[in-house]
Amino acid sequence: MILYHGTNIHFEEIDLSKSNTNKDFGKGFYLSDTKEQAMAMAAFKVSFLGGEAIINEYDVPDNILQSEDLNVKVFKEYSEEWAKFVFENRDNSTDLIVMLMEDFGMDMKSAFDSLYNSETYAKLSDVSTGLYFQSSGYIYSYLRREITTGKLSVAG
Repeated sequence: MILYHGTNIHFEEIDLSKSNTNKDFGKGFYLSDTKEQAMAMAAFKVSFLGGEAIINEYDVPDNILQSEDLNVKVFKEYSEEWAKFVFENRDNSTDLIVMLMEDFGMDMKSAFDSLYNSETYAKLSDVSTGLYFQSSGYIYSYLRREITTGKLSVAG
């Protein structure tokens, strides 16, 4: 079977240590059987991190999904089971405001001001980016980067 991975950087080997832990299904290397979905993810990464949209194609043996060496969960379509799985794997107990208050010592007003004035929030509000599909932890990783690199001055 052919699977695709959308990214913004070139790499030769898969390195799980570079995987973000705040994804819907946890740390891992995400693939899609749909090239369009991989292209959308690559464009999303470029919009946040720069670089160029790259689609890696992998010819994966069909029996790999039965390997005991891998932790594989397959969803053939969006379903209630898929939605439950995503919901249970997201860290919804902490929202972006609380994270800003905890990490940067902001009061609530400053945290709201910082969030609403961020490029991350603009992209979160733009349905075409698909960012609203991501977990709060994943979104926060971009907001935090925006603050720590000086692209967003912290309110307060």
